[in-house]
Amino acid sequence: MAKQTRVVTDYTDDMTGLEIAEEVTEEGLKFGIDGADFTMDTHGDAANELREMLARWVANGAIKVERHVYVAPRPKRKPVDPVRIALIQKIRRWAKFMEVPCPEMGRVPGKVQEAFRKSNPDVDMTPLSR
Repeated sequence: MAKQTRVVTDYTDDMTGLEIAEEVTEEGLKFGIDGADFTMDTHGDAANELREMLARWVANGAIKVERHVYVAPRPKRKPVDPVRIALIQKIRRWAKFMEVPCPEMGRVPGKVQEAFRKSNPDVDMTPLSR
């Protein structure tokens, strides 16, 4: 004889504890107070009773609308070229050794690149043109 598993779900009214139809639970009653959100399964009469009790408070309250802030996507970065980075580091070391003014970060000035090229004609400078 094969075993069978059967799942039975009973829906009960959160206010009265009485069984309610599944269709009622799909609606559910949602409300919030003091930053806490609540969901309650109850029948229409109890839901309407709560709505009537809160009507005076709701009428005098302000509705808070959540605003979503658009954040622009970050621009895509160029892929890192290790050959280009090594050449830039080599130019900076050369400039420091030769006491040629060159910033430690950012773009290497064209004058520094030209001076390096004249001083080192055998070095391939094509990675900088990419």
